Formats: sequence, C-alpha cells, structure tokens
Amino acid sequence: MSRVIRCMLIGILVLSGFIPFGASYPTVRTPTLSEGGVNPSTGNTTTLFTFQVKYIDSNNTPPTAVYVYIDGQPHSMWWPGYNYTTGEWCYYWTRLSAGNHSYYFTAINSNGSYRLPSSGSYSLYVAPYYVPPRITLTSGSVTPRQGNTSTNFTFSVRYVHNKGWSPTFVNVVIDGVARNMSVPQGNFSSGISCTYTTNLSLGDHSYYFLASTPNTTGARYPSSGFLHVYVSNHLRRRIWICNNNELLWYVRTNGFRGNGTQDDPFIIENFEINMSSGGGCIYISNTTYYVVLRNLTLHHTELSYSSFTRNTTIYLENLRYFRIEQCKLYAANVGIYLKDCGDVYVKENDFADGYPHRGMIGIYADNVDSLVVEDNTFRCSFEGIRIYRGRYISINSNYFSNPERDASLGISLYNGTNNVSVGMNLLKSIFYPLRVVNSHGITIFANNLSLSTYGGLYIRNSYNLTVTNNTLYNNAYGVYLTNSSGIHVYSNSFLNNSVQAWDDGSANSWNTYYPIGGNYWSDYSGRDNFSGPGQNISGSDGIGDTPYRIPGGNNYDHYPILTPPTTPTAFLYNGGVFPSSGDTSTLFTFFVTYRHPEGVRPLWVKVHLTDAYGSPLLDSLIMTVPEGDYREGVNCTATTGLPSGVVFYYFEAVGSIGWQVRYPEEGALHLTVHSSNASAVLTNSSVTPQRGTPSTLFTFQTYFRDTEGRDPKGVFVFLDPIEAEGREEGYIPVVYELKKLYETSQGVCYGLSREITLQSGYIRVWFEAEDRDHNRVRDPAEGDEFIIYVERTEVLKDPEISPGDWEELNSSTAVNISIVYIDPFGRVPDYVGVDVDGVTYTMLPTGRNYTRGVSYFYISRFTPGNHIILRSKDRG
Repeated sequence: MSRVIRCMLIGILVLSGFIPFGASYPTVRTPTLSEGGVNPSTGNTTTLFTFQVKYIDSNNTPPTAVYVYIDGQPHSMWWPGYNYTTGEWCYYWTRLSAGNHSYYFTAINSNGSYRLPSSGSYSLYVAPYYVPPRITLTSGSVTPRQGNTSTNFTFSVRYVHNKGWSPTFVNVVIDGVARNMSVPQGNFSSGISCTYTTNLSLGDHSYYFLASTPNTTGARYPSSGFLHVYVSNHLRRRIWICNNNELLWYVRTNGFRGNGTQDDPFIIENFEINMSSGGGCIYISNTTYYVVLRNLTLHHTELSYSSFTRNTTIYLENLRYFRIEQCKLYAANVGIYLKDCGDVYVKENDFADGYPHRGMIGIYADNVDSLVVEDNTFRCSFEGIRIYRGRYISINSNYFSNPERDASLGISLYNGTNNVSVGMNLLKSIFYPLRVVNSHGITIFANNLSLSTYGGLYIRNSYNLTVTNNTLYNNAYGVYLTNSSGIHVYSNSFLNNSVQAWDDGSANSWNTYYPIGGNYWSDYSGRDNFSGPGQNISGSDGIGDTPYRIPGGNNYDHYPILTPPTTPTAFLYNGGVFPSSGDTSTLFTFFVTYRHPEGVRPLWVKVHLTDAYGSPLLDSLIMTVPEGDYREGVNCTATTGLPSGVVFYYFEAVGSIGWQVRYPEEGALHLTVHSSNASAVLTNSSVTPQRGTPSTLFTFQTYFRDTEGRDPKGVFVFLDPIEAEGREEGYIPVVYELKKLYETSQGVCYGLSREITLQSGYIRVWFEAEDRDHNRVRDPAEGDEFIIYVERTEVLKDPEISPGDWEELNSSTAVNISIVYIDPFGRVPDYVGVDVDGVTYTMLPTGRNYTRGVSYFYISRFTPGNHIILRSKDRG
C-alpha cells in the first residue's frame, strides 16, 4: 500500500474515532482541586468566613470558573494569579446564618471539571451571635443641689435596658447605703426615670446609682467616682461689699464682732455660702478696715472662662489688712483672687475643686505686696498658687497634691515678682511643682518637690535666686534653668530624677564654698580619696574628688557631696484613741507619738476619719504638736466628738524635706460610737437558713421600734464576707434595704428574702436602722453578728461528642465536642477548653446565663486513630 494511501487511511480511522495500533494521541488532563477548607473553622453569625481551595492545571489552563457550593448554592470564587501549574488559591468571603452548613468546591476549564471532595460535602457549624443584655444608666442627679435638713431632696436617674427588661432594683447609694428607688412601669428599651426622695443630715453627701436585672451585668452611674449634694442649716447669701460703709453696715446688721482696728478686727465667721451659678461667694473691694474671714465653708461650682477672675470664691480688690484662716474653699475657677492688695495673711485653709468641675486655681494674686501664705492644703487640679507682680511674699509650710497630675501646677511666680521666700512646702505628683518666670530676688529653701511628670523646679528668664536645702525626688527634671543668671544652687538632694538638672546659662553656680560644698546627686559615681578646696590632699572629706557635670552648657558642681544634706525620715507610732468606745456625747482624744532622728518638726500631723464605706466623717483633724525633743519623740493629740457608727482612723505626718509617714502603714484602726439619744431600737433579728448555696432563698428579718412612734429613714442588712475569695483590703460590705412587712407588739417587722449570688464562704450578717434624727442603731452588737455559709458549686457537666456513632467517623467528619458550664454566681469563666491528645483548644459559648448553664462547643476533624479527650475550665 502506498505511503499516501496509508496516511489517508489512518486519517479516516482517526476521524472515525478508531485509534489504530501503534498510533499516538495527545493526552488531555482535567484540572484538580486540593486543600479546600474554610477559615476560621468555627464562628458565629458576625464572623467573616473565608472559603479557599487551590486550583491546579498541569497545562497551565486557566479555569473558566471555580465555585464553592454552600448549602447547594454556587458562589463564584476569586483568584489572584496565573501560575496554574503549581496552583493558585481561590477565595470566597461571606457571613453565614446560624446552624449547620455543607459545602464543596468545583472547578471548570476547557478540558473538563473537577469536584472536591469527589463525593459528599464538608460541614461547618455557625453559632448564633448572642447580643448580651445591657443596662444603661444616664442623667443621674439630685434636685435641689443644696438645702437644709428639712429639704426634700429628689434623686433621679434614667434606666434603659437594650432588651426591654425591667430591673430587679435601681438604687441610689447615699454615703455608702443603698436606697431603693421608685421604678415606674414603661418602655424600658427607650428608658424610664427612677426617683427617690429623702431628707439629709448636715454636711457634704456623696452618691451614685446602681441597677441590676437577672442575667445582666449591673450598671453604675457615674461609672466611677461620686456625685455630691451639700446640706447646711447655716447657708447665707453672697456677700458683695464695695467700700468701708458697706462693710461696716454688713458687720453690724449681721452681728459680727470687732471694731475694724488692728487690735480688734472685724471677724466674719462660722457660716457657709453655696453658689452653683452666677458669680462668686464673697466680693469685697476698696476697704481699709482690718478684717478676719474665719471658719467659712464656701462652694462655687460655676465654671466660667468668660469672667474667669470675678467668678471666684473670694474676690478681694484694692484693700489691705485682711486675714483668711481655717476656711474650706471649693471652687470651679479660683479660690481666692487678690487684685491690688496688701497685708494679706492666708493660713490653715483647705482648697479643693468644686463639684462637678475640675479646674481650680487656689490663690491668684496680681500686683500684691506683703502676702503671707502658710499652712494651707491645696488639692487643685489646675494650679495651687499663681502670682503676678508680687513683692515681699512668704509661701511657707503648705501642702500641694493635685488630682490631675498631667495638667497641674503647684506654685507659679511671674512677671517681676521679687523679694519672695518659698520654703518648707511639700509639692507632690504635680506636672510643674514650682515655676519662676521673669522674676528675681527669690529664695527657695527646704521644699520637697517629688513625682513630677516634668520639672521639679523650672526657672526661666530670671536672676538672683537662691535654691538650697530642697529635696527633688523622682521628677522628669530635678532643676531646669534656662536663659537665667545669678542662680545659686547648693545643699540640695537630687534623688533619682530622669534628668537631675539642666542649665543652658553660664553665670550660675551649683556649689558654694568649701567645705559646705555643692549638692547630693544620687547618680554620682566619683570617689572620695582626697580633700581640701582643690581636692588634692589625701584623705576623704565627704565630697567627691571629681566635679559633677550639669547638662545643657558648661556648668559643674565642683564639690558634689556624697550623703544627702538632710535625713528624710520620721516615725509615727503608739497611735490610738481614748476612750476606745463611747457615744455621740463623748469627746474622743486621738493620740500618736511623733519622732524624727534629727529633731525636725513636722509641717503637721493629722488624724483622718472615715466611716465603714471610706467616706470622710469629718475633715482631717490637725493635731497639736508640742514643742520638745523630736529626737526622743513627742505625743500629738486632737480631741473631737464623733457621729454614731463604726469610725475608721489613721494618722499622717508630713514634713518639708522629703518625707511623709503614716500610722498604721496600711489599713486603719477603728472604734464604735453609739448614739446617746437614739429613740429607736432593733430587736429579734434573724437569718434563715444559716447554710445554703447561691440558689438558696435566705430570709433576713428584724423588728424596729421607735419610742416616739416614728418610721425609720431606712432599715438595712449588711453582708460582710469573712474569707471571701479575692477579697481586697478596703472591701465594703454589701448592703440591702429591707421592706416593711407588718406591725406587731415587738415593733414593725422589716424583712427581705433573696439569693446570695455575690459572695461565697462564711459571711457576717447584721442589721442597722437610721431613725428620723439620723441616729444609727444596730442588732446584734458588734462582735455578735450572725454567721452564715454559702457554698460555691461551680461545675462542668453533660459532656457530649457528636456524631455519637463511632462507626461513622473518619478523617473528613466534623466532630462536635460540647459540655455545659454552670456557675451559681453567674461568673464568666476565663476559658472553657478541651484537651485533645495533650493540646488544649478553646471552646465557644452558646449563651450567657451562667447560673442556669451555658453550653460550650469545639468542632474539628481528626486524623485516623485513637484520641484522648479531656475537658477543663479556668475561672481565674
């Protein structure tokens, strides 16, 4: 057969579909898919799932399409590249509804199609997204914001629940005691207003709001801190005096004593002014009489930057011969403003921010002379003392501790201020403790400047200053000098400042003559082998042999001393009170021993008094510190009456040169004060049962009887864990207000039945009531409280693995491992996990009701073989 005929025949056979023996035909390969899956492998309805699979074609043929079929519906996948021979990943992103889902992948190109898996499907479980119930409290306030003991104060707060649930309770907690608020019916999703109305005793009262519902995290307003309301029976209106005649008329018509002379000044004393809006409390100008303002409590809470200086607590202008002492000034703007004044003495006052604003300047003085500021306490978030153009000024023995450390100033001297002494002040935790700008002729001695976020002492554009015997501790800068001259710095202690000192000038000195020397530097590393003015004579002298370099220029401390010039140590011990108990008619004498190894007298010694909730009962008492040998120790005392209840106290001493000590070092001492005129009693109190679990219904019951037949202001039960897990120092007992049940011959029965889900272990229980005269009575007596026990029963139960038929399991099966976690206190565990072959995997929850039980699950595939599975939990 000819070659042509043979070729024609083969061509016909090929076209007919018949391949003759020995003939070749090109191989056609279909695409393949591998490593298909989804990431993450579990999630909920908010999870964005990524389905991915690798497409491979040995001929580098691109796909016509790649699909992921989810629950039978195709979804086109995206791929980024063109190298199909080694494989390209294809992706599809989506969120899914809750429940079980099946999926598989397909790929199609011109040569055919491929499916992964070849049969059946992969599975994916999507948990429902759980929106936890949430309470929101807003607009908490009291109306009116001030009043007297007969004023009806109405506390109000707005309660909102995102699921529309009604509250178990809404409380206003006044001075640490929870009071049940009236909760009207309404739309809890949009919010309802809850109220509580009561009278209040004299003084400043703190309050906040609490709310709770079952299976919901409780809410607090404000989230931290307290709101305040002030009550006084001695409120006066604003004082506005513009000349001598008006001052004389005011003194005479209000019965104040004195004749306005140096030996017999006018004394304006013992009252309160509370201005929540519209100007300050006291304005006096253009007078020449001698005047004393004493023991005044002044509140000014309007924050006004448009009239910053006139919106002050005390405004004095163009006058002389004023003394301000033992006053309490709470201001939003300025505590005392002095304009064109002279011969002013400010002593033993307390300056603090006015609620609810924080931005106070304690003393603002402009063009003043002969000003003395001594023994005051400044707790001002903006600035303690600011002086412009001042002359002949003494600022001594004051205490500064600002609550807003990163935005606060201590003492600031500006614009030509001269002839000033600043000594023995304690300035702690302040942004700029002491600033001197454009001033001269100033002596800064024996101050403690510590814990500043910037410079301890900042001096700019100033000259002729002496800085000596100060302690500068743990500041960003110890002393910072810029563009200044004639600054003499010696006998100071520089302790652990980030930058001990900085000086960019050339006419300042950092030491005095030998052998007094220079300053103590905690980072000085030189030796002391020599002595003498040139440090070239053998033998040590307590002065470093090599100078200490001051950064910023070419300045040195030529005689760095090797020990601090002062010893910043003092001791308080043997503190207590006599008598150790009494009633509200008793005068209690607090005593403590003060000792300093170098005989240094303290700036002051105080006793701090609080109730069981940490709220101040009285202002801190300054104790009498007698003259004597402080190296041996002196007994300091203070005497006062106290309100009824448990009183906690501790002692504190503050000095000018680097120390502040406390007795006891931690915690507090306490005493019990009984009411001397209480007309009420609590009797026949009971708690049943005395042992149970968090699901047990405990019943608290007591009987209140008042000899005058009056209802109490409130009856409460206190629960104080004796050995509660995680209990911290300063823990406050949980307090519940009891409800009036019925009247009997024993008195009026008050009671409450509830589960105890906040505490476990042994719990001390007692009852207290407050009568209409604000006296507190208690049953049983302190030391005889009821003791109940609440068991903790946190458990894991009902483990399950599905599918349960082990015959059906293979490496492609999604195995769901689940277990139920229960905590009767409703606490959320840090994690619930499953241990598979020694590796722990975190399980996911399907609910939030931990008191009834929450199911946790973990889904995975397993390799062939035997596996060991353990469950674990950790509640932290």
